[in-house]
Amino acid sequence: MQNIEWVNLSSPADSLEDLKIKLLKNRKMEDFENNITVSDLIKSPEKIKFKKEQVIKASNLIKKAFDKSLGIIIHGDYDVDGITSTGLLVEMLINIGFGNSNIIAFIPNRFYHGYGFSKNSYKFIKSNYPANKYPLIILTDCGITSFKIIDKAKKDGYKIILIDHHQKKEKLPNADVIFWNDSLTASVLTYFFSKYIEIKLKGKTNIYQGVDLAGLGYVGDLGDLSNSVGNIITKESLNVFNTNPREGIKQILKVSGREGTKLTSYDLGWLIAPRLNASGRMYDPINSLNLLISNSKDLKMAEEMEEVNKERQGLTKDMYDEAFLGLSNNKFVGMNIKEKVVITHSKNFHEGVIGLIAAKLVRSLYKPSICISWCDDGLIGKGSCRSVEGINMHSLLNSVSDLLENFGGHEMAAGFTIKKSNYDKFQQKLLKISSLEIKDEYLRPRIYYDSEITPDLLSTDLLDFIEGMEPYGNGNPKPLFMLSNVSLVYPKQIGKDSSHLSFSLADKNIKSIFFGGGGMFSSILSDTNYDLLFSFEKNIWKGVTYPQLVINDMRESA
Repeated sequence: MQNIEWVNLSSPADSLEDLKIKLLKNRKMEDFENNITVSDLIKSPEKIKFKKEQVIKASNLIKKAFDKSLGIIIHGDYDVDGITSTGLLVEMLINIGFGNSNIIAFIPNRFYHGYGFSKNSYKFIKSNYPANKYPLIILTDCGITSFKIIDKAKKDGYKIILIDHHQKKEKLPNADVIFWNDSLTASVLTYFFSKYIEIKLKGKTNIYQGVDLAGLGYVGDLGDLSNSVGNIITKESLNVFNTNPREGIKQILKVSGREGTKLTSYDLGWLIAPRLNASGRMYDPINSLNLLISNSKDLKMAEEMEEVNKERQGLTKDMYDEAFLGLSNNKFVGMNIKEKVVITHSKNFHEGVIGLIAAKLVRSLYKPSICISWCDDGLIGKGSCRSVEGINMHSLLNSVSDLLENFGGHEMAAGFTIKKSNYDKFQQKLLKISSLEIKDEYLRPRIYYDSEITPDLLSTDLLDFIEGMEPYGNGNPKPLFMLSNVSLVYPKQIGKDSSHLSFSLADKNIKSIFFGGGGMFSSILSDTNYDLLFSFEKNIWKGVTYPQLVINDMRESA
C-alpha cells in the first residue's frame, strides 16, 4: 500500500469549545436531537417516513389473518439486518396473539435460494405454505426490486407487506403496503413497524422489547450513526445489552469470553454481528434467528455458532492467503501499478466468504477488489466486490454488464454472476475501462482527522465530551486529532512479541500507545520531533482510569 495521506477536516482548534463545534460539524451533527427519546419517535411516525394510512392497511391485513386463524409468512434475509428484522416480526406476532404454528419465519439460504425474495425462495414458500392457509407474506430487508416475484405471488393469492431500505427504482413493486426508507436499516424500520402494529391492534406496546435487535441490525449493517433516529435506537439498544440482555445474547457473550463486560457499538458490529452472519455465510441463517429469539439457557446453539464462526475465520485466512499469493505471482491481476482493479478467482473460494476477502484486499492494496467463487463445476462464478472512496463499484459493473448474467449493489459494495466463458473478456474489459476512468488520486489511501490541536486541549473535559458523542461507528467515527512538532520521551516496545510501541509526550505527561508500531522503535530519535494522528481515550488499568493517546499514524515533523 502507498503512504497514507493525512486529510484535515477543519482548521486548527483554538479552544475546547471551538473543538467541540468542529467535531459536531465534521459529522453534520450540529442540529443533533440529543433530547429525543425512542418513545418520542414512536409518537412521530413522520420521522421514520411512515404514513398513518399505511399502518392502518398493514394492521388490517394482519388482523384479518388473525381473525380467521390463518398464518403469516415472514421472509427475511441472511445477514444480521435481515435476521434481526425477522426476529422482531416473530416477536410482534406472538405479542398480538398468533400461535407458533401460524408464524412461518423464512430466511433464504444463499446456497439454495439465492439473495432476496427470489424465484427459488418463492417456489419453496408456495410449495409449503399455500395462500389459502398463509395468505400474508411480510418481506423485510428485501423485496423492493422483486417486481416479477411479487406479481406472481399476488396472482397466486398472497397479500404482501414490504419493509425495505435498499435502493429502489423509479417504479415500486405491486405490494399491498410498502414501508421504505433508505436512511435507516430494515431492523429499525421493522422495529417501528412492529410497535405501530402492536399499538393499533393491542392498544399498547413495550418500547424496550426488540430495541436491542433494532440497534444490533443497525450497527451490523453499517447504519449511519450521525442519523439521529439510528443513533438513538443504538444508544437504547446498548442500554438493554448492558442491563438486561436476552438469553441468546448472554450465550454469545459467554462462549466468546465477553460475559460481564460492558458492550459498545464496536462490540455489536465486530463481536456479535459476525457470529450471527457466520451461519448465513457458511450454512443456514435460521440457526442465528433461533438463538436470538430463544429463551433456552442451553449453550448448545451458541457453542455451535462459535464453532461455525471459527471455521469461517479459518476459511477467510486460507482464502485470503490464496488470493494474495496469486496476486504476488501474477496469477491474478491487481498488483501492477497500472492495474487499477484487483480481480481474484478460484474454485476454492467459498461463496459465503468472498465479500470478506474482497474487503481485506481493499484494506491491503487500496484498490477496488473483486473476488469470484467458481461453482457448478466451474461453469458459473459468483462475484463479490468492494470499492474505495470515490470509485463507484456499481457503475464499474454496469460498464461490463453485457458480460454478466446479473449484478446489483451500490457504490461501495456489489455482487454479480458470470459465466466462465465470459471471464477473460470481463477481466480485459474491466481493466481497460478502469485504467481510463479511475484517477490515480483515488487510489491513494487517506486518513481523515478532525482537527489539529495543542497539548493543552488534552483534558478530562475533552474526554467527557468524546464519551458523550457515543455510540461511534459508520457516520460518527471516533474523533481523530493531530499534534504537530511534538517531542517524545520514554519510547519502548511492548507486547509479547514487542509489536507495539509506547511513549509519552515531553510537553504533557500523557501515555501513548501505537498498536502494531513496535517496528518504529529503533528509528525514534531523541532530537527529532514528530507529528501524531491519534484518538484520545480513557484507559482503565488495575482500577485506575487515566487518559491516553491511541496512535493511528506518526511521522517525522517537516
